Amino acid sequence: MNNLINNKFDFFDKIYIFTLFFFANILGSPLLVLPIGGVEPGKLIIFILYFFLFTLICFKGFADFYIKKYLLYFILLFFLCQIIYGLYWQSIRATMYYFGLIYGLILIFFIKDIKSKYLDVFINSSTIFMFILLVGAYIGFIYHLFGGQALLHIINPDQRGNGLFLTTFSNAYDTKFIRPGGIYDEPGAFSFFICSISILRVLLKKNDKTTFILLFLGLITFSLTHLIIIICFLLYLVQKYNKNKNFFLVLLIFIIGILCIYFLFKDAFDIYIFNRINSVDRIINNNRSIQIPRVISILDIRSFFFGRLADFNFDLLALTNHTDDISSNPLFPIAMTGIIASLIYYLFLCIVSFAAIIRKNSFFIYLSIIILFFQRPYISSKAYCIYFLLFLMISLDHISKNSPHFIFKRSSIKK
Repeated sequence: MNNLINNKFDFFDKIYIFTLFFFANILGSPLLVLPIGGVEPGKLIIFILYFFLFTLICFKGFADFYIKKYLLYFILLFFLCQIIYGLYWQSIRATMYYFGLIYGLILIFFIKDIKSKYLDVFINSSTIFMFILLVGAYIGFIYHLFGGQALLHIINPDQRGNGLFLTTFSNAYDTKFIRPGGIYDEPGAFSFFICSISILRVLLKKNDKTTFILLFLGLITFSLTHLIIIICFLLYLVQKYNKNKNFFLVLLIFIIGILCIYFLFKDAFDIYIFNRINSVDRIINNNRSIQIPRVISILDIRSFFFGRLADFNFDLLALTNHTDDISSNPLFPIAMTGIIASLIYYLFLCIVSFAAIIRKNSFFIYLSIIILFFQRPYISSKAYCIYFLLFLMISLDHISKNSPHFIFKRSSIKK
């Protein structure tokens, strides 16, 4: 990463960029949850990094510390919702449940705008990191294809097994094909981070060829959502380059490349993707859509506003064991903590949807954000919340530029 950071960055800048990178891309690994001497490595590293950051801030001062007004409104609304939620349950634990988001907000305060030098280096370094993980994913996939077995097993936080196949982890290895998961708990999470980085690249006008290659290689996760995001990206490219004479030739080559990958790993794609959507019944009753009726079945008036998690002593695993899996649908936050505590999630979806409407040239990119967070609404997770906040900030920035009457102007409060 040092090669990506020029001499204009001081020690604080470098610590900040590494903290942002670590928080967003590495903290989500189950390896950092495995206790060493009774301490989770991830929490210890975050404590040390934040200690350094705040110490350096004290010496450096608050000249570069900005809070945009729309972000301040968001924070105030967030605190109000959490206080109401905590007062209802008369529990400090309830009030603090979503406070993992605060760690992310502290980092976002230093990104003054979407042209920030920090954001540029973060995206470039994250792109390289994802390419490295993808190389490992292909090596691990080929290793297992030729008979290689898991070198070790760990237990994910959700109690599912996760095996190391030479250079990649995977929790889906029951057939002759594995679904590589990089350093994450499952292939879907790996796909999420690849797609999130790709979307950020598009929104910040990075090279489209590199973005496509990143998404293209990510097909090794055999994620249905990943395939949908690629389709959205291709539609975005058609919209952007439809007047370019050579574009459709390049697009044809890309599509042929995707088809080659499909026929090369046809059995794996059929097992993990197309068998899930090869009939109307399977489309209706896939493992995502059936979760919505499950959530509705456990809700009443009280739980709609304040959720069911408190009934299980705020033990998410106990809740999911009671209801079967309900974690991958947009009603999951309501099932957990109710509409009040999770209001920021649904406000986020509305803001991104509004950005998609007024930024028609980026419609399919904003649609991709909505699709990602529809099936991964994990805003309290320290890793996911960084991308949640970055997409929120960029969406609000784009709205304020394109809507002169938008209430949250881009002015900022300087500390």
